[in-house]
Amino acid sequence: MSRIVNSLLVGIGLSTLSAQAAQSLTPEQLEVRDFIKKLYSYDPATFEGGEFDVKTRKPYLLNKAPDNPALSKYLPKENCELIEEFFDRSIIRRTQKKTFVACSAPNLFPHLGSEEISPATRYEDIARPLIETPTVIGNTAKVVVYVRGFKSKEPGQALYDRNIFYLSKTDIGWRITNVLTILGKGSFQTRPCGYESATKLTPEQLKDAPSECE
Repeated sequence: MSRIVNSLLVGIGLSTLSAQAAQSLTPEQLEVRDFIKKLYSYDPATFEGGEFDVKTRKPYLLNKAPDNPALSKYLPKENCELIEEFFDRSIIRRTQKKTFVACSAPNLFPHLGSEEISPATRYEDIARPLIETPTVIGNTAKVVVYVRGFKSKEPGQALYDRNIFYLSKTDIGWRITNVLTILGKGSFQTRPCGYESATKLTPEQLKDAPSECE
């Protein structure tokens, strides 16, 4: 009985801490955090692969895409519309195909290979990322999202795979204007110092890049 009571008390304590942490964020920080959480709610099969439910034409949520290709359909128009909900058009890559335009943006999970992006060949669920508290200054914001390695993260270390999102608030809401991707040295064999960006980094953004190869 005492174990049950203790477990309940611990659960209540953790819920209280989470609520207090959320309350300590400004409305702008909450906006940006929820924006990034929504971005990462989608499965890469949809966001990177453009696959939608064949019947409802809705995007797949993370780890909810079926491994049967017959249940999905490639919908480039819907994929472009989804990407434009989050990314500024200046960093969206558009490719003209025969009868349609395909869109792509910086990978949400850049450490994944094509076999892990496709649910047909994915051998395990994709871990939910760790989204750090956003930094908001006026109409700009920055959010660090760890996609791998964060479970063993230690204070003072920065050796874990992550995306750093830079955002601006526009007339239609927050939009990502640049992304700095930092992965382990082995992941970027042809790139200097284990990082790349969607577009040229500003002097301030360049401060977030690793000073030496990781």
